[in-house]
Amino acid sequence: MKKIMIVLAIFMFSLNIWASVIGTTLEGYIFARNKDQMIRLVGYVRNGDKESFLKYVKELQVTGEGGALDDGLKVEIINNDLGLVEIRLVGRTETVWTVKEAIKRD
Repeated sequence: MKKIMIVLAIFMFSLNIWASVIGTTLEGYIFARNKDQMIRLVGYVRNGDKESFLKYVKELQVTGEGGALDDGLKVEIINNDLGLVEIRLVGRTETVWTVKEAIKRD
């Protein structure tokens, strides 16, 4: 009986680890298709390099690799790393990266 309880506890714990977190996007935050692009954008902000930031955002928008989030979209948080989050719109398969502050957890 004790072994069954331990196995059940481990199973329940593993479900919590893999459980997705649902949130809602906030308007005006930037997203990028991959983590490296998002890290580059954050670097421009940290260094106060507004000109490079705006130039890179425009480049991402033109190529379809980034843009601004719309307000109120339901998303699933897939990955959480160094102040960044990888999100997936509920009902879609592709993911994008943004900053944690861009997502209000439900």
